[in-house]
Amino acid sequence: MRRGLIFGLTFVLAACGSAFAQSYPTKPIRVIIPFGAGSATDIIPRIVFDQLSSQLGQPIIVENRAGAGGTILLHVSFGPDSSFNVAFFWPL
Repeated sequence: MRRGLIFGLTFVLAACGSAFAQSYPTKPIRVIIPFGAGSATDIIPRIVFDQLSSQLGQPIIVENRAGAGGTILLHVSFGPDSSFNVAFFWPL
């Protein structure tokens, strides 16, 4: 009797815990590319992140921040609102 009660209580708690789970990510993801628009270093990430966006079901914004040898990218990526930022480096 006691074993059945413990099993039932465990099952109920497990079922309730999954009801409160949220899908991740909860807001749009911003990808920052440290190169100018229109080159291969811009087009390839846009294709990749477009596919990822459709799989996640969340919009992914690709943004170009060229200049200063990539320093601007680091300031934007690790700034105060950087929880959903991705710094995309392309090896040259």
